[in-house]
Amino acid sequence: MTIVVSDNNEGPVVNIAAWFGTTVMVLGVCTRMWSKYSAMRKWALDDALVIVTMLLGCSMTVTITLAVANGLGTPQSSLTDYQTIRLQKYGYASQLLYIPALCLTKMTTLVYLHVLSPECRFQTMNMTLEAFTILWSLAAEFAIAFQCQLPSPWAAISGKCFNTDTFWRINGGFDIVTDVMIVFLPLYLVWSLGMPWRRKGVVVMAFGSRLLVIPFTAWRIYSFSAINRHDQTRSLYYVYLTTTIQLNFAIFMACVTFLRPFLESTASGGLTTVVNSTKTSSTRDTLSSLFSSQPRSEYKVSRPKPSYAMQNLSEVGLNETLNTTPRKSDSNTNGWHTDAPSINSNEINHPAHIYGIAR
Repeated sequence: MTIVVSDNNEGPVVNIAAWFGTTVMVLGVCTRMWSKYSAMRKWALDDALVIVTMLLGCSMTVTITLAVANGLGTPQSSLTDYQTIRLQKYGYASQLLYIPALCLTKMTTLVYLHVLSPECRFQTMNMTLEAFTILWSLAAEFAIAFQCQLPSPWAAISGKCFNTDTFWRINGGFDIVTDVMIVFLPLYLVWSLGMPWRRKGVVVMAFGSRLLVIPFTAWRIYSFSAINRHDQTRSLYYVYLTTTIQLNFAIFMACVTFLRPFLESTASGGLTTVVNSTKTSSTRDTLSSLFSSQPRSEYKVSRPKPSYAMQNLSEVGLNETLNTTPRKSDSNTNGWHTDAPSINSNEINHPAHIYGIAR
């Protein structure tokens, strides 16, 4: 069956954009999961959130496809009442999926940023932005759920509804503001760190890539001005086109920070240290371990070798305050050893005198 795209059949354009964007988005999420696991050997809450976001994005693509199958992008006069009702219901479902998916794309980044530093001011800003994002999303979801009079809240074309165009424009404004604030947080975090400006630039670039979503959000806001109230089923295709592009791109950009090139350039093996260092008291020490220059061979987490690491010698007790507490050891068959007392030069030169043996 040949599908022809024309002025009276714009729906296939939406389908192509939706499924192409969904494919790229899913590949981005899978790459993020693999990259992060290869570096940390575990997943965290932000990874679970991005999986849920991916599922919501895929579900929204399915609802848009069903809306196209029921007349989205075609003249309203050519549709039956049954098709119009089903089109409105699928459009309603896609809107309900869009809000939580958009919220979770932001929360995945915020949750990850939450563990980067225990510094009080940063934590306060991060938690405030998290709370604002959640409250805004809940309010928007509630408004969309009851956008039209009951018992048909889905009847955006044939029912009586509030001004949804104005609502989506305001919602888009909040979307842009939260994206800018999310980019500001890592910028604030690395600004005072004693690291090369080049590395600071890489960090800001990794998290600042989210700013690329803003033009697509602005494009979506503009698309509402193209709606023809006398032929909504055909003109609404443009809104759904910009919506699916913006959401898929936003989900993909939420994964960019964890793609392998950025992990190799910024983490260099320190990502595990950072995520596991939420109990430390120094923001500078935590972030410095993230962006320290380490060989690429140390990128992956390896199993501990059965020997003492050189950097732990100062902790073992080879100094004036020798610690003789039994410690766990991989090199000992019984699993325990006691640090031997230090021996000075006199003990080496006169062993008999030390051990009380007559000459």
